[in-house]
Amino acid sequence: MITNVITPINNYHMIKLIMIGLFVAFNFSVHGQPIANPQNNTIRWNASGFTDQNAKESMQGNSQFITYGNNKIDWVQKGGKLVYSLNVKSVDGTWTDANTDGSVIYNLSLNDLTGTLTIDRSSGTISIALNITGASDKINNSYAIINFDIL
Repeated sequence: MITNVITPINNYHMIKLIMIGLFVAFNFSVHGQPIANPQNNTIRWNASGFTDQNAKESMQGNSQFITYGNNKIDWVQKGGKLVYSLNVKSVDGTWTDANTDGSVIYNLSLNDLTGTLTIDRSSGTISIALNITGASDKINNSYAIINFDIL
């Protein structure tokens, strides 16, 4: 007849396994979102509207910015029917986790136009400021980002 014998060694291993399981569960719950590094990952930033800072007007309508690390940015409008690909010439700042406060400035070009796109997270609120010059109509828009996805 075989019986289960609980020994101090078996208790030790059981407690050890329980502690490891609790550590893994706690670590996942605290760090449930994967790190979204704006300067390395491809991230889609979703906005539900913007403010034209030149005209001081707020506009409704979904738009997106897709950042491809420090390489390029797609400015997506009209449900993807209008996409401007902005070349990143240089980057100011270092921001390694979009889940925490920080910011990064992308220095851009689009044909003969130049400008900046600043992504900023402050007190948990994310905004994008887009400034493009070199044409008769200068773009100076700010976007409230409602969420982002790592692609």
